[in-house]
Amino acid sequence: MNYLLLATLLVVNSSMEVTVPNVLPTETYDFAVHLLNQGEYYRAITEFQRFLFLTRNEKSNPLRPLASYNIAECYLRGEEWDLASLSFENFRTQYSDSPLSGRSLWKIGRIALVKKEYSTASSLFSELGVTPKSHNLAQEELGWVNLARYNFSAGHEQISGLDEGYSTGRVNRLNNTLAQSLPLDFHSPTWAGVLSALVPGLGQVSLGRWEDGVAAFFLNGLFIWGTVEAFQQDMPAVGVVLVTFEGGWYGGNIYGAVSSAKLENRRMQETLYQDLETQYHLPI
Repeated sequence: MNYLLLATLLVVNSSMEVTVPNVLPTETYDFAVHLLNQGEYYRAITEFQRFLFLTRNEKSNPLRPLASYNIAECYLRGEEWDLASLSFENFRTQYSDSPLSGRSLWKIGRIALVKKEYSTASSLFSELGVTPKSHNLAQEELGWVNLARYNFSAGHEQISGLDEGYSTGRVNRLNNTLAQSLPLDFHSPTWAGVLSALVPGLGQVSLGRWEDGVAAFFLNGLFIWGTVEAFQQDMPAVGVVLVTFEGGWYGGNIYGAVSSAKLENRRMQETLYQDLETQYHLPI
């Protein structure tokens, strides 16, 4: 009986047809775009690659360049900088006549800027500027390279020299902010060091670093008091040891004031650039 039942099931199963959904390449592409817009970048890459495979014999398909470009865009949005740069470069090689070729070059330059590869970014933006249509965009980005290097005056000069027709509200606001922010009110490392040489901790206090200043003042004061007391108590060996240690503390106090001034100046530059980048730089 069991054998008869099994044979019957095999006959029924063999007579059933398995239907596979017939998914059109355009539907695959649309689904990939949907994933891209939803932020599922790696799934989108898979679907764009599937589309390219399905249309491998349709070289003239107008969606193929877009699929290749969007693969690079997925890597970019996923902050896979190296893969994004390589994918945009491959796109430019394969579709050099595409209207998206110049935009790809711009994005490669922006990736280099994000990675702080300033020389590479400058070269790429200079290449972009050869095309009249992209000249102002390239000049603006070269200005941003200077800003990223904290060469704010050069960056401001370059951006303020853009054609009037290109200077939109965003660019005008950027120029106004730079004009109001420059020159930066830097601290003098030399003056901070001199103050701490005169009175230990005073250089740090002048920078607003009260805790460091007070600590330097009391530590150096304590060693100076101990040194004087040792010599007055006729303990020259102890006095020499304390003088040696005080020399280190005193020198460290001066070095700390100079370093603090440089650190505050650097922080000032970083803050200004980050504010400018957040408010005025074109989103990549």
